[in-house]
Amino acid sequence: MTTIRGKVDNIAESEEEESLGCTNAGRVAAPEVSNGVVIYMCGSCNKVVKDGSKALQCEVCNFWHHIKCEDIGPDAYKLMKCEDFNLHWYCKKCNGTFSRILTSVARLEKEQIEMRKEMSYQTKYCQCHYLQPEG
Repeated sequence: MTTIRGKVDNIAESEEEESLGCTNAGRVAAPEVSNGVVIYMCGSCNKVVKDGSKALQCEVCNFWHHIKCEDIGPDAYKLMKCEDFNLHWYCKKCNGTFSRILTSVARLEKEQIEMRKEMSYQTKYCQCHYLQPEG
């Protein structure tokens, strides 16, 4: 198995994936163990991600997802499995959440910068007006 930081399962796509009707099930990303074999369930359709399936592992929820369930074409999948790239992948559900988090972090960072500027101005003002020696 070839992986990009453990995110892409590079094995031939199974015929079963073609017929999947996937919806996000929102479960815990813990693999099942059956007779000593680790079984991963698709985070989108809740069906087994077989060794013969093309699948991606979300970096946020850690679920494996069939590429068909996430509307990822074979060409995009080939690009994603190329080890020359340092790609990050998030499933549809986590991508929306992650985007909102990044937007919030960017807004908070901007507010923090503005507050630092204001504090610097206030500090200089106080030093000029209140900390001058009387004379």
